[in-house]
Amino acid sequence: MCIHYEQGRKCLEDLGYILLSVTADGLPGLPSVFQGIPFQYCHFHAKKNITKYLTRNPKTDAGKELKWIMENLQYYDPQSFLADLKRWSDSHQSFLDEKTHNPDGSSHFTHRRLRAALRSMWKIVSLSLYVSKALLLYACDN
Repeated sequence: MCIHYEQGRKCLEDLGYILLSVTADGLPGLPSVFQGIPFQYCHFHAKKNITKYLTRNPKTDAGKELKWIMENLQYYDPQSFLADLKRWSDSHQSFLDEKTHNPDGSSHFTHRRLRAALRSMWKIVSLSLYVSKALLLYACDN
């Protein structure tokens, strides 16, 4: 699949476009094709993805707090987002580590959906440079 992204990039550059930044919905392979260009995971898709784990109305305080961080993503700079996410994660670690023990002796994390939401938010950090006011494509006038 990467080959198609590379062809698309080459085609745009051959037409005289200069890629100043890329915003995408997290398709695999895109970050590697656009190395050296600021890359951002689309905030709309990020919020949509997190909401599927947290729901629109989380029941736990931890879920409500994490949803608030996600809802305010567009107001964060990268360092503040990372700091708030780490602070949230540290303050709720014991809650996240709770396990449910089944009668058969097996166990699983009690708050799996909350853990999945957090994992997705860490992914946002790894896929983003948070380009504020991103110009997706800029055509040269040459």
